Amino acid sequence: MSQETTPQPARRKFVTYSLRTLAAIWAAAIFYPILRYLGPHQKEVVKDVSEINLGVKTLEPGSSESFVFGTKPALLVKNLNGELKSFTAVCTHLGCNVVYQKDLATVAPGHSGEGFFCNCHLGVYDATGKNIAGPPPKPIQEFKVTVADNGEITVTKA
Repeated sequence: MSQETTPQPARRKFVTYSLRTLAAIWAAAIFYPILRYLGPHQKEVVKDVSEINLGVKTLEPGSSESFVFGTKPALLVKNLNGELKSFTAVCTHLGCNVVYQKDLATVAPGHSGEGFFCNCHLGVYDATGKNIAGPPPKPIQEFKVTVADNGEITVTKA
């Protein structure tokens, strides 16, 4: 006579609990970085900076250079008319970085001229920083640019 052995309920519960725990840890390890990337960026402690000296810069018309204003990224832009302008490089939608484009048609079909583009959610701003397409709720902040006689560029909060 052969006796059938049935698994003990305690062992079955332990194995089930262990597998569920491992599956939860695996899912958290996979999805946490993805959700963290897609979510809004961590709020930074803002240093009270109202002015920054960038030194002497030579930019060609239709180009830009990035710099840090306080703790936030910013852009110094020499527009197609040769004027120096400066804007924050932070999208007003979810805080992604915006980039200067001398021809918006290359990244945002249906829009022409120069402006700013946010790759995260296809936000479009015109050359003055005004939001013209996509989800950004308000314009990007413009800074005041002054050029000294010796060519040094100073950017100030407007």
